[in-house]
Order: sequence, then structure tokens, then C-alpha cells
Amino acid sequence: MPTVTLLSVGILCAVAVLMRQPWRQVWVFPSGRVLGLEGVTFTHGHQHQRAVGQWWQKALGPLLPPELRPREITVGAPSGPNRSSLIFWFSIQKEARPLPRSAQAAQLRLASEPYPCAEATDETGDTVGPQSGARLNALRQEGAYIIPVEVFPRRGREVRLRFNRRDRNLPAVEFRIPNPVPDPYPVWRPEAFPIHRRTDDFSCTLTSLVTGLGDIESNERAVPGVPPLTRATFRMRRGTLATREWEPVGVTLSDATGNVLSFEDEALIRRGNEQSLYFRGALSLREAAWKLRVELSRTATASFSPEESWTVRGVAVPAARQSTPSGEVVTRKGVRVRFLELAGTDRAWYKPRVRLTVEGRMDDLRLTVRARDQKGRVYAGYGTSTHGRQQLRKTRCDYFLNLPPDARVLDLTFAVHRSRYVEFLARPTPP
Repeated sequence: MPTVTLLSVGILCAVAVLMRQPWRQVWVFPSGRVLGLEGVTFTHGHQHQRAVGQWWQKALGPLLPPELRPREITVGAPSGPNRSSLIFWFSIQKEARPLPRSAQAAQLRLASEPYPCAEATDETGDTVGPQSGARLNALRQEGAYIIPVEVFPRRGREVRLRFNRRDRNLPAVEFRIPNPVPDPYPVWRPEAFPIHRRTDDFSCTLTSLVTGLGDIESNERAVPGVPPLTRATFRMRRGTLATREWEPVGVTLSDATGNVLSFEDEALIRRGNEQSLYFRGALSLREAAWKLRVELSRTATASFSPEESWTVRGVAVPAARQSTPSGEVVTRKGVRVRFLELAGTDRAWYKPRVRLTVEGRMDDLRLTVRARDQKGRVYAGYGTSTHGRQQLRKTRCDYFLNLPPDARVLDLTFAVHRSRYVEFLARPTPP
């Protein structure tokens, strides 16, 4: 019996030593706090789970009373269902402690706090996704900190979470893990530009796909450590004529390794007959092709059927800090829309706004507002948080109107209409 007891104790001690993670990577801040990488979880469309506690709690968990066992933390998949994701789990100690020689971790110091931005890369320097803007998310009630990584390079041997220093003359600091999905992946073959998609008499053409831009105004490359801009440029035609009745409002990017990024209500710039959609983020330039699934929606200048739209006539334009209430309710496409009021300007909002609530599923639908004044002038309603986008998909919407001072009475047309989708397989190019 003593021999069995000693053997059990020996096994537990061995497990405890292993649980101390001699490879544990840490980062020491000037304040003395230590950021330590405690582990990484990978899942495909499921929740992330991890036990949080001291090494001895993890080693002796089943033998401890409930109040001393490690806590189980569950975090929803940041990318949503049917998408894979990584979560880097960190702890922060209040004061730095002497590191064991076996840790082999340099005590790297930052120029300043709070914690800097991070990006996912691999041993070759390949960087993907928008998480270069990601920061530590605190699960304060659980005593843990996480960084969700939606997309990451999957063809390399390692995945590295890189913290970029505010002083660009200092090297970045990295936490390194083995690639959790080092599978052989196919290579997609891109189509040649321009890429055409046609439905009946409507056509959408992708003329270019450029990534790595620093800003909208120029073609200069993005600064390292700053999420790059990607620009997808389109032409819309109805028959043989260019049309502005449709515009791109969202795009989902994917690659052959399983990375997926979605963008909605991003900046749209029109130049002549071309429309350029800008979004902050990118997949790898080392991929031969990206797949783009583009959502197209009608603008306020388009025609809408009676099954899609209705009009409220004779709405008085209110004075500043006043409103014209309505409360009218109508259902279109299975969606219940309530027109609350037309609100005047005030200290917070310098434009009159149409206020609405929406009930029902808007998965493939958009809501558009158009106004016509007593002189027959037409105005498109737009959302301030959507880069001036005319089509919204929210449960509560404010549509702003650029009305001249002499606009007195409005006829407001509301339309609930279905989007259409087109897909392209294109090769991204640098600036």
C-alpha cells in the first residue's frame, strides 16, 4: 500500500512539473505586470473552453473540493457558426516575478501602456486578417484575458501573435505556437480581369482587386502593423447602359485554406461608371486567388414595386429640436416597419432624420428611404454609421436627409427589398 501511495504521489508531482509549462511565454510591462500566454484553443464553429487556475489546481482538479478546482471558462466562437477560429488565452500578474531559466523568455519592455495592437502572422512573415487592430479582451469576472483570431496563415509551420511596438524602431514582440491545422490545402485558380457576372439584363463586373492600401485617398502601401485597406472595383450595367440603381454593400472574402472575413456597410467611392468598395482587412497575398461573395442592393433612385414599398404623404418638416410624430405601421416582405417620427435638427444631429423600428428577419433584405419635397426634389436617406449607405439592416434605424432650408413638406417612400449576390474568384494585387 505505501508503494502505491508513493507511486501516486510521484505521478502527481510529475504532472505538476509538466503543468508548470517551462515553455510558457511572457511579456513584462514597465509597470512590472507580466503578460503570460497560458494556452491556445482552436475550434470550428463551436465554443472555446478552457480551465483557468494555478498549476496545482489543474493537476489535482478531480481530487480537490469544488471551491478549489480550476474554473471552466466558455467563450463563444468569435467568427460565428461554421467558421474556425483561434483564441489566445493570457493571464496578467500584478508584479513581475523572477523567471526560471527553463522559461527561456526575454523580459521585453514596452514604450508605454495600454496594451498595443496585435496581428497574426507565420514564420515567413505572411500576415492576414483585420486582427492587427485587435486588443486584449478582459474577462474580468474570470481573471482571464483573450485575443480572438478569426483568420490566420495556415500553410506555415507556426502561428505567431505579434504585438507591434509604438516605437517602430523597436522590434515587435511575438508569441509563437505550432500551426493547429497544418493540412495540405488546394490552390485556387483565379479568373482574369475583368470578371463578368450576368443575370437577365443586369451585369456586374469586377475590374480590379487591390490590397495593402494605406488609405482611400492614395495608392500608397499601408504602414506595417496597421490593418491594410482592400479595394474592389465594380461596374454595373442594365443592358448596355451603366446604372447606379445597384451598388455593392457588403463582401465576404474566403481562401482555399478556410479563412473567411466578412465586411458590411463599408466605404463606397464612385468614379464615373465605376464603384469602388473599400474595407479594412485582407487575406494572404500568397494565396493564388480569393473568393469574393458580394452583396448588391438597390439605391434610393431605383424603382420599387407596391409589394416592396409604401409612401407616407404630407409629412411636415419640423423646426429645430421639434419632431413630426407618425406611428404608422406596415408590413412588407414579412418585415414589420414602424415609422416613428421625422425629427428636426438638434445639438447632437445637424440633419433632419427619419426614425424607424424594424421587426422580423432581415437576412437578405435591406430597407431604403426616399423623400420628395413640395417642389419635386428627391433626397435619399442615409445612415451616418454606414459611410452614407442608403440601405440599412437594423432593428432601429435613423435615416438622415440633406434637406435645403426651403423644404417644407415631404412624401416619404419606404422600401423593403431583397439583395442579390454575385461571386468572383480573383487574384489580389498589391498597390
